[in-house]
Amino acid sequence: MTKDIKVKLSVDGRQLEQGLNKAGNSVNDFSETTKQMSINVAKAGAAVVVAVAAIGASVLKMASEAAAAGVEIKNLSAQAGVSTTDFQKMAAATRTVGFEQEKLSDILKDVNDKFGDYMATGAGPLADFFEQIAPKIGVTADMFAQLSGPDALQLYVSSLEKAGVSQQEMTFYMEALASDDTRLLPLLRNNGQEMARLGDEAQRTGRILSDDMIAGAVELDRELNVLSSTLRTEATKAIIEHKDEIILLVNFITDTLIPAVSGFINILKDAAEGWRIIGRAAADAANTMKEAITLTGEFGGFDPFAQGQPTAEGQAGLVDYLG
Repeated sequence: MTKDIKVKLSVDGRQLEQGLNKAGNSVNDFSETTKQMSINVAKAGAAVVVAVAAIGASVLKMASEAAAAGVEIKNLSAQAGVSTTDFQKMAAATRTVGFEQEKLSDILKDVNDKFGDYMATGAGPLADFFEQIAPKIGVTADMFAQLSGPDALQLYVSSLEKAGVSQQEMTFYMEALASDDTRLLPLLRNNGQEMARLGDEAQRTGRILSDDMIAGAVELDRELNVLSSTLRTEATKAIIEHKDEIILLVNFITDTLIPAVSGFINILKDAAEGWRIIGRAAADAANTMKEAITLTGEFGGFDPFAQGQPTAEGQAGLVDYLG
């Protein structure tokens, strides 16, 4: 009986030990797994943070570009004296002849200036038109007075067509109105049919921003400017608040770091010069030995390669040569 109990306890003890070892291994495995999971989660978290930051920066950049585009359309259309919608439709058409919206705005501004100049003084670049062309077709200055830039430009071209001017005359009158204006003729002929067609196509295909969108872009641009100004102000405040530390850093760089770097560079330069002198001396010594070796005729048959040893005559001659 006692023997059986001892055997049973022995067996149970081994089983218990094996169980404890197994449990310990499981705990260790669980710990390692948990540790690796923590590392993976941390890496994933960092990646998510970086991704979110990149997306945020990208969104802000896109928002800034969209706002700037809307503001530019508003400003250019105001300069040209037309609505934002009409300006965008004209810009879509003039791009086909190589005029971007900035150039279009400049041309329309010139048109308004030239007609305004003639209305005020009765002279200027358009005097020839009103004296030579307008009377032939029954057009007067008053008919242009209340027209917008695009409408005045269209009536101008239509009047020249009606008068039957030559191509040379057409170029002369167009250039008198605005520089490079002649390039717009394909769009303005036949009462501007091609200009209207291309503009309507742009609006139909969704390439025209509405007035509400333009207004939203202007508001967004204003808010982004406020944000940018606030960030610059806060950055300035932070720098000023830590001016003492920054001054210490500047002084350290000026008084300690720069002299130390300069001294180290000078040491390197001196070392390089020393090695250059040593190298030159070694080269001179090698050249001297070469001359001594090659001048075998003067040293009584000195042959340093004869059985690996110089002759007595050669040695004596070499000693005399070297002084």
